[in-house]
Amino acid sequence: MSFDEDAHAELAAKLIAGHITHDEFETLNAEMLRNTPETNNSRSSFKKIGCAFIGCFGIFPVMILILDGVVQSDLQARVDMLAPSAERYNIDVPIGRLDEDIVMEFESTMYQRSEQIFEVQQLYSVSDLLIGGEFSMGCSNGEDGCYDWMQPNHTVTLTRPYVMMESEVTQALYSFVMDSNPSKIKGSTLPVVNVSWFHAVLFANALSTLEGLEACYMINGDDPRLILDEVRLTKDDCTGWRLPTEAEWEYAALGRNGFQYSGNDKASTVAWYGNGLSSQEDASRTAVTKGPTKVCSLMRNGYGLCDMSGNAEEWVWDWFEESYYVSSSPTDPMGPDTGTLRVMRGGSWDDDLHHILVVTRSGSNPTTSSTETGFRLVRAPNEDDLGIWD
Repeated sequence: MSFDEDAHAELAAKLIAGHITHDEFETLNAEMLRNTPETNNSRSSFKKIGCAFIGCFGIFPVMILILDGVVQSDLQARVDMLAPSAERYNIDVPIGRLDEDIVMEFESTMYQRSEQIFEVQQLYSVSDLLIGGEFSMGCSNGEDGCYDWMQPNHTVTLTRPYVMMESEVTQALYSFVMDSNPSKIKGSTLPVVNVSWFHAVLFANALSTLEGLEACYMINGDDPRLILDEVRLTKDDCTGWRLPTEAEWEYAALGRNGFQYSGNDKASTVAWYGNGLSSQEDASRTAVTKGPTKVCSLMRNGYGLCDMSGNAEEWVWDWFEESYYVSSSPTDPMGPDTGTLRVMRGGSWDDDLHHILVVTRSGSNPTTSSTETGFRLVRAPNEDDLGIWD
């Protein structure tokens, strides 16, 4: 029987794949040689070649090293192809000596993340590109529903374009990202409610991390019940998901047209509001609200946004201060530096007409939550977002 080249090749493959050590290879290879009869000079020929390739002085086979190098190069190329995305998604990239099992596990992890991102992005849509620019914010004394803390009407300029979620964060989206649903009124297509301001910023960071975006908040602690938890923006121009500023929210709610409710001057066409109310506007409604409804059930505004008036009242980034508009920055205002209340906008399913006006603002303790409170997020635009750059 001649030397079994197939068996030797299989043994070499096990070495290259890391399934056996070099010592084990030499031991098994020697045993293979001992058990092979010297037929047709195959063994003596192999022994002559062996001194060159296997190494008469214990040197690892040159051919094995060459093959190992080829396999390592191929494995490394597969890792390198995915490494930039892995770093973006905070997934560990294999380093050092590779084998097929390590690389396949890495590829599987990357595939699972891509599947997660695809799934989560089916659970929300974003608005047209909001290019910002100059607009009038707030209201003037004498206008219906215009209270002191909504005055004066003043000019604001937004310099950074952004996109906004078309609807409030739904319970399906929140559950997918956070693996929980705090809403007392359940429904996958309903806005998530019973969320505090801290819940909202924790969700924003979690969604950014899942999608490989920049996390916008530095959070000292992760307990949303604690008002003492410190939350700061990583930077003003963070590109990941975040709560809109109050100015960004109002610019988006105006929807190109400047209606008093977001999308129309007739509230019932755009807003789910008014549980048990009896104003003339409410009398025309065909349903009485008893809780939040399916998002985007009514007309959208000029930017394609739903429920900016009514349904769930929305947390935004800013601290609330009644007199803030008197001295607020005219360019990219971020709200007061400190405070005890966070701003809420848009009104809810349980509010009257005055509370769902685009200009209406109120404040609430960031630790509180109710069946009326939800939120939506914004982020910097990317190449996949629709819209026109002016």
